[in-house]
Amino acid sequence: MGAERRKFLRFGCEIPSEVIKKDGQYNFVESLEVLDFSRDGLKLNVNFAAPDPGSDMQLKLYIPGKQYVANLIGEIIWSKHIDSRLEVGLKIEHMDNQARGEVLNWIFPQWADKENRKKEALHDILYKGINNNALLKNMTKSNGIKKHD
Repeated sequence: MGAERRKFLRFGCEIPSEVIKKDGQYNFVESLEVLDFSRDGLKLNVNFAAPDPGSDMQLKLYIPGKQYVANLIGEIIWSKHIDSRLEVGLKIEHMDNQARGEVLNWIFPQWADKENRKKEALHDILYKGINNNALLKNMTKSNGIKKHD
């Protein structure tokens, strides 16, 4: 696998979205979901034919729990099939700073809470004597921690 080229932290999320324009065609409205988001890109779960890398896509992101819609235009960088779904990587080419801030302000607290729960669970396993090898393996693997015997 190649070296990581991302400049910004990527936050896992589930943001309902719509494609408004694809490959220069308006009236192409398709529902999809943003799976993760950073200042300069995002990963989408799409339900339509794989778009060509290098093509543009215009999206509307519907921020859950808020009456806010964020618009963006991005370039498709990659697409791949994962299990039975198609994921697409999009580099953000144009997004209003306020919209970007609204999305990040919605995502960050949820991400931080999830990370804290992971750390607490790992702490419980390592320091409170919870003896569950399967859970320990899973936690150390997902956090990149190497277990030494």
